[in-house]
Amino acid sequence: EKKQAAEATNTAESQCYEIEKSIDTYKDQLSDNEKNELRGLVGELRSAVSSGNVEDIKTKSQELTQKSSSIFERAYRDKMNSQSGGGSPPQGGDRNEGGDFKAVSYTH
Repeated sequence: EKKQAAEATNTAESQCYEIEKSIDTYKDQLSDNEKNELRGLVGELRSAVSSGNVEDIKTKSQELTQKSSSIFERAYRDKMNSQSGGGSPPQGGDRNEGGDFKAVSYTH
């Protein structure tokens, strides 16, 4: 039981650090609401760690993982689009008639 608690605590603390680092990395791509929501979830997870309740730690960690994954995936795409020259599609658009994405080659 102590080993489970130690592992859950270590994982949660590492997760909190990584999320805070990612919030800073993607601060330009995240809305204030997203930043506040993520910071709130980090705070809830830290509270769970302080309580020592392993189930609560796991639940809060899972909530943070699910929420942060979707937010950071979008933020990453936004960041990559902005770094690739404005993110506007090439002439002719980037979809074929069927609505599926087609391969588009970019020349630099």
